[in-house]
Amino acid sequence: MELVDADETDLALDHLVHVLAQIRVPLLREEYDRIMSAATMLGCPETVTEAGLDRLTDG
Repeated sequence: MELVDADETDLALDHLVHVLAQIRVPLLREEYDRIMSAATMLGCPETVTEAGLDRLTDG
């Protein structure tokens, strides 16, 4: 939350994506889509694709 409060949302997203990928948190397709949407709005969808979060989805 501190990163978001400091207007460093792209860095916060990067941390979130890497934590999810590292501990292999299962994601619903809807959750993955929301993360990808946020990354796209921030101009960094490659953060999500490079981390391979799509492999963690249920569909």
